[in-house]
Amino acid sequence: MHFIASFVTATLALAPLHHRSPLPLSVPKRATLKTGYYNIANSLGPLLTLNTNTNVTGNGTVSLPQSQVWAVTELAGNYLIPNNGAGAALQGFGSKFLNEGGHLVEGVAVAPGNAAQLWTFTAVVTDVYNIVNVGSQLYLDIQQSNTTDGTPVITYPYNGGFKNQQWSLKAVA
Repeated sequence: MHFIASFVTATLALAPLHHRSPLPLSVPKRATLKTGYYNIANSLGPLLTLNTNTNVTGNGTVSLPQSQVWAVTELAGNYLIPNNGAGAALQGFGSKFLNEGGHLVEGVAVAPGNAAQLWTFTAVVTDVYNIVNVGSQLYLDIQQSNTTDGTPVITYPYNGGFKNQQWSLKAVA
């Protein structure tokens, strides 16, 4: 028994930081959303925005409102989230790794079978969600809780329930 505990402890110590994120103390309830077009707003205020250079940022009002409209589409219990203006899907991890343990979120060509582009929504409170990447199990996050326009949106380990990882959806007609 002691050997198994030592092995597990040693294995976890070798795991990359982003794979050792603490999980919420209780199992969050997975939300079911209606497929549709939405603005996705962080609880701190910024809207999820696809910039022209494929980076995803948090912004207030922008000159191209379609860059803030996302087509949330259910796929076998997970969600693909392409941008309505560019058609690029929200991708949670790729080549842009951050030293502090997360990944820059990008808008890239839609690939429905790519786990990096699939997301789950878990209810925090009514109409507020954590959005979790299926491939990495990292949470959609406004980097360092910064509300300045252009702040990168990243995926990052669960942070204990801070607002920079909480999102709401507003249907767009």
